[in-house]
Amino acid sequence: MKRDKSTSKQRQVEVDDIFYYVPIENTLKLVLQQPRSWSLIDRRGEQACSGVVTGWLHGSNGLQLRDYCAATFPLSIPIYVQIYFDEVETVNPFASKMEIHKLGAFYFVIKNFPAAANSSLHNIHHLALAIAKKRKKYTAEAVMCHTVAELKDLHDV
Repeated sequence: MKRDKSTSKQRQVEVDDIFYYVPIENTLKLVLQQPRSWSLIDRRGEQACSGVVTGWLHGSNGLQLRDYCAATFPLSIPIYVQIYFDEVETVNPFASKMEIHKLGAFYFVIKNFPAAANSSLHNIHHLALAIAKKRKKYTAEAVMCHTVAELKDLHDV
C-alpha cells in the first residue's frame, strides 16, 4: 500500500520482485586477465596425495567432474566455481530476528585457487543480492536458474 499524495488515500501499487545479479562471465574475465591468477591456478587438477582428501575435487563427485573435463575438453583448463549463500543484516548485526533490512547474498569462489587465496576477500566474488523476504518467498530458484543458464552458456563456448 502506498499513500496517494494528491488524494491522501491509500492505494495498492505493484512492486517488482527483483534481485541484483553480477554475471559470472564478467567476473571471471576480470580475475583471469590478471597474470598472478594463472600462476595460482593448479593446472594438474589437484592430485590427491596418498589417498588423503585435501580439497573438494578429491571426493567422488569432484573426481567424476575432473574425469569429465579431461575427457571432454582435453586441451582446456577447467575453471571450477563454488557458490555460497548467506544472509546479511544491514542495520543491526545483533538483531538476527529483524527481517526488514536483511539481504540475501550469493557469492562464489574459484576453486582452482589454493585455499589460502580463496580465504582472502579479494577472491570471494559477488554473484547476486536479493531482499531476504523475497528470497524466502520464492526460494533461491530465480537466482540459481539464472546462474545455471549462464554456466551452461559458458560451458558450451
